[in-house]
Amino acid sequence: MTDIKKKRGRPMLYTPGHCDALIDLMAAGSFNSWIAAEWKINEDTFYEWRKKHTEFEEAYKVGLPLRTVWWEKKGMEMMANGDNKG
Repeated sequence: MTDIKKKRGRPMLYTPGHCDALIDLMAAGSFNSWIAAEWKINEDTFYEWRKKHTEFEEAYKVGLPLRTVWWEKKGMEMMANGDNKG
């Protein structure tokens, strides 16, 4: 996964490296609010990046089915293990 970190005292600026990181985080089941928290950005900033940066929006669209599959597999694992507490 691409290492995206906020520099202390400065707001995080968008870079193309966020696209790969976004796909990786979504493939691991992360939701938008979780990703924003991970990057220490406001959720509004996340949505602004989607509007402003076509490649980021495309990465988001790639990540959506990956995130869905991650959660579907988790649900199937829980059912297979008889875990009905979730």
